[in-house]
This record gives sequence, structure tokens and C-alpha cells, in this order.
Amino acid sequence: MLDGLEYHIGKIRTYEKAACRFVANLHTSRKTKKPFNLAALSKRANHHPAVHEAVAYIGRLGQLCTYFESEWFSNVVGKTNIALKVPSILALMPLRNKHSAHRQQDDPRKNDCGNLGFNEFGLKQGLVGFGDEPKSVNIQYSFPTKQRHSLLKSHYTSPIPDIEHFGENNNIIIFTPTKIHQKVAGEAINLLELFFGFQS
Repeated sequence: MLDGLEYHIGKIRTYEKAACRFVANLHTSRKTKKPFNLAALSKRANHHPAVHEAVAYIGRLGQLCTYFESEWFSNVVGKTNIALKVPSILALMPLRNKHSAHRQQDDPRKNDCGNLGFNEFGLKQGLVGFGDEPKSVNIQYSFPTKQRHSLLKSHYTSPIPDIEHFGENNNIIIFTPTKIHQKVAGEAINLLELFFGFQS
């Protein structure tokens, strides 16, 4: 499962690099004052496959979360340790509850949203960190929700940094997969180490 997360992060990073080239091309075209074809430039930085990869990444995290919350795993480490060790993963689970990357592409249904990889609530994406360096451009995703994982509700009154943002009526999840991935992977590994430590 962790290898699957790495795979999707690698794909998202590829789209981020393409977006950086797009921004650099726009910047160059603006300086030269020559006419340019915005449609042709933007086609090279298509975000829809990147959204699909982000949803697939969340799907992998959902598999991990289901594993962690399974009776045989949680009976060993305890629900409190799950909440304390993997808060970032738990904070992203409202996305898992609303999105399924491959089902909508592999088995489209009549009531699906027209954009594959989205559902009626829509995962929004945008570029952040503009610059000429590929490492400085990231794709950030946002999703409004009223949901919050029950383990987070009982252990964290404040939002999980870099993911949750609380509002009066709604919360919003804002995350940049390539920026939070190391933290998410570290949380998963720490909980797995705790599990195997209890087992020995």
C-alpha cells in the first residue's frame, strides 16, 4: 500500500512539473509580447489526470485507514494510538467517503458528475507556489465538508495542520499531496512499528 502511495505521488509530481513548464511558457510569452495560443499551452498542463491521481492517492490512504481500524489491528494498538499516530490520514478520510477514482472511470453510472474522477461535491484543484523551478509549483486540492473522522473529534479540538480548516458552518480540507506525503507516510510507518512492537 505504501508503494501505491509513492506511485501516485510520482504521477502527481509529473503533472506539477508540466504545470511549471506551462507557467514558464506563459511568462516567456508575456515578455516577448508575441501572440500565443493559451489553449495549446494549457492542454499540456491538464489537471484532470492530476485530480484522478489525487483521488487514487486518497483511495490508497483509505485502504490503510481501513486496515488500521480493523478489529484485529485496533485491538492490538488501541483506538487512541490510532488517533494520535495517524491524524493526517484520518483528516483526509472525508475525501475517501465522497470520491472513488477508478470506479467512475471503469464503471460510469448515470448519476455520476460529467467530470470523471469527481463527484457531485467536486474536488477543486489549483496551482500554488508559482515560479520557474519545477519544485516550486504544486497542485493543491480543496474539498468542503461537514464530516470529520470520529477519532479526530474525540482527540483533537484544533484542525490538523496543512489539511483541515474549520469554518462556522462547514469545514474545508485543503491539501497538497506532494508536500504532505512524507508526513503521511511517516505516520503510517510509526503506527505499523507500534503494532509490530506490540506483537513481538
